[in-house]
Amino acid sequence: MPIARAFSGSHEGAMPFAAVTLEPPRPQTKGIEIGTSPTTRRGNYLDIYKGIADGTFPAGGEIISTGGRGEGKTTAVKNLTIGHLAYQAISPLGEIEEMRAFIDNRKQQGQDVGEGVVGEWGGVVEELGCDILDVTKLQLELLDPKNMPPADQLKWMVSVARLANRKNLKPDQRLVIAIALEQLQRTTGNEYGFRTLEAMLRRLNAEDIHEFHARLDAALVERFTDETEDSVTRKAMNELLNLEYVADCQPLIKAARQVSRLYQLVLKGMFGSMYAGRTTITEHLRKSAVMFDFTFMEPEEYEFFEVLRFQAMTSALKAGDTSLVPHLMVREEIQEAITNPVLLESWALWSATQRSRHQLTLSTTQYLTNLFAGAARLETRGHVTAILNGINCLVLFKQPIDEEVYNFLQGRGLSDQYIRSIPKLPLGVAIIKFDGHEGFYNQFHVPPAMRHLIKSRGTARRMAYGRKPVTQDPRILSLS
Repeated sequence: MPIARAFSGSHEGAMPFAAVTLEPPRPQTKGIEIGTSPTTRRGNYLDIYKGIADGTFPAGGEIISTGGRGEGKTTAVKNLTIGHLAYQAISPLGEIEEMRAFIDNRKQQGQDVGEGVVGEWGGVVEELGCDILDVTKLQLELLDPKNMPPADQLKWMVSVARLANRKNLKPDQRLVIAIALEQLQRTTGNEYGFRTLEAMLRRLNAEDIHEFHARLDAALVERFTDETEDSVTRKAMNELLNLEYVADCQPLIKAARQVSRLYQLVLKGMFGSMYAGRTTITEHLRKSAVMFDFTFMEPEEYEFFEVLRFQAMTSALKAGDTSLVPHLMVREEIQEAITNPVLLESWALWSATQRSRHQLTLSTTQYLTNLFAGAARLETRGHVTAILNGINCLVLFKQPIDEEVYNFLQGRGLSDQYIRSIPKLPLGVAIIKFDGHEGFYNQFHVPPAMRHLIKSRGTARRMAYGRKPVTQDPRILSLS
């Protein structure tokens, strides 16, 4: 993780809007000016990654920006994103490491960038030189065995079946996925994919199931008995396993056909050409700056992709591969994810894992109450709790506060005075609360020179009205 920060003067191609002529590192640099204090009129500065490096802020986690429509929550996230991408991270070895970012676009705006139509992030994407990926046209391969260990493959493919099934799988259905994957691993190495797995399930027969049971028996003997041949436990287990029996394979064969039909539904019905097997999700996640365009996707299509991306990044991070993991990820309108238990489970696991990379996720949701919707169901309550525990910073714009939200904010250390002021906050003003720190008011700025980057349904223009550029801001220097 970086121990210092520097402006990206040598990275004009990657961050053209941030190219300035300052020599790295600059210890006296306060960070990004995110706005002013409404009470003192002094500037508020923030450099989250430097704060992580010196222990000021918690490592990794999620920053949630919440508020009513038009209050400035998306503009604030863009301010933080642009500002932090304007810096480069300096590793402990003194080498400059490019800040990698994933940006999710959910809203239509009608601004042409290149050949596509992107939403509110159009200006930012242009300046960053992001690859714009229309997720509906990626033609992804759903199973990527070259970049995922067997245990994670099984979890991945169970999730695909659960999403298609819209409910949890039965034990037999989970087991046949494991049997088919093991058969493929034994017979093809890692040269297989989603279609091969579906075909294996469709053709699974009694012989395959008996063979699986034989391998399972051998594995049990090896795992749970001593190595010596005269072991009492080994002899007893061998005698038990050598007893003649006829396994009832029909339930498993039936389950295999059921899962096969769920996979066929994904391939031919639900998403069709979205998963045509031409590219893998991992190759898209390795790019330096990517905007995933979800503008024309149905909610279930978006949720499906989110599950795959969370699981791919989590699997890579557990294996020590940081090439799939960005420094910064921006997710919009996350309240839509709260109703999907598979997505919540994947999100919760990622939330717990991302801190080891010091990765930051910036998310927006209309009201904080949206985040508690999933906690009402027993099936998803634990996942929602894990996600809420993973939030290390709240950016709270004007919004209603009910008893549940009040108790949550009080538990996070926000004072009664701050909490009661939230429904009365003026436009563009938010309370920022980091774990372990006092909350503070911030009037977010949108400097006029940045207005063309930020298009948030008029909010950015209103927040920028009458403001003068801050000459010390690297973004202003580079754009003027």
